[in-house]
Amino acid sequence: MNEYPLVSVIIPTYNRADKLGVAIESVIAQTYPAWEIVIIDDDSHDDTKAAVAAYISKHVAIKYIKLDRNSGPAYARNVGIRSSKGEYIAFLSSDDTWYPEHLEKHIAAMLEYHVKVSYSFWTAKTMDGGTVGLFEKGMLLRNNFDKAVAESYITINDNIAFLKAPFFIEYAIINDVYCYHIDTLVISREVVRENGDFDATLRTAEDDNFSFRLMLRYDAVVVMESLHLYHQGTDNLYNFIERQTVDIKNVSKEADSVRKFTKCLVNNYNSHVKKKKIYLSHGKFSRKKEFIGLCNKNLRELSFAVAYLNKEINRRLALRFILKSIIYGCRAISWRLLLNISSNGYFFKNSDYNPYINLF
Repeated sequence: MNEYPLVSVIIPTYNRADKLGVAIESVIAQTYPAWEIVIIDDDSHDDTKAAVAAYISKHVAIKYIKLDRNSGPAYARNVGIRSSKGEYIAFLSSDDTWYPEHLEKHIAAMLEYHVKVSYSFWTAKTMDGGTVGLFEKGMLLRNNFDKAVAESYITINDNIAFLKAPFFIEYAIINDVYCYHIDTLVISREVVRENGDFDATLRTAEDDNFSFRLMLRYDAVVVMESLHLYHQGTDNLYNFIERQTVDIKNVSKEADSVRKFTKCLVNNYNSHVKKKKIYLSHGKFSRKKEFIGLCNKNLRELSFAVAYLNKEINRRLALRFILKSIIYGCRAISWRLLLNISSNGYFFKNSDYNPYINLF
């Protein structure tokens, strides 16, 4: 093995000519010397090609591929993987950045602990320019992570957390432990060949699906430092609106917002269906009943959210998903919404119910 094995950095992008440069520059600034960048332009209609050309003229290790139609981040990443040549592969969103020691610390941890999969902590850059250390003591993500450590599903040596497959991912999903962001992932090429591509049928949650499959099969390490900076922005799939404070009643009357939310929710629904099937086909687990129960709960809530959002704009879709919601868990409020949709609003036209909806 070379002293510095080559790392291929896969960056899918779409209409981010004004933001892509910060991602590229954060790779160029890495303390780890052996990298290549493969940029996959998912049929952008802005000046992405010109923006990339300015970097290619200075760095021969940067490759640009333009797709002839928009196919989503999963397909773009798959093209990038096939067009790369590194012994290791890493992923970075086109508007996010890494801290300079990201690759160096990941490769060092993987070699030291003889694993093929690695993640790290990350920080969020808010839309007002501030930063939030999501894994600082007292933060929700860190509290859940520390709980997992205390319950022995994670072992730690020298600031490196070791996750044991397949039991950690089962525990993590049941207990809401999230420490596997796609933009912190560095893996060996061998793993990609064995684990399979990103699921290109998913336009969102494809990264979660990929990591779920990885962590069922492979032990992983987590570098317990924030080495990735996640940039919030209005062009992210979910950040076009503030989900925590949104008025669901008003959103359900805005066709564009309904369309955007529906796209994300249906993809998340499909992702949970696939996750459940993968889990059931994998083998026996100690908490199988809890895991399947949580999957069904998520499917019920996602189905209800799709139905509620579409009850005035797309009744056919709403009817299909409220029936799915009832199948995954019968609730009075679901039957009420079913009557609302099927009766064209006659029975509950003036009702003021506004159920809690998890927009994931």
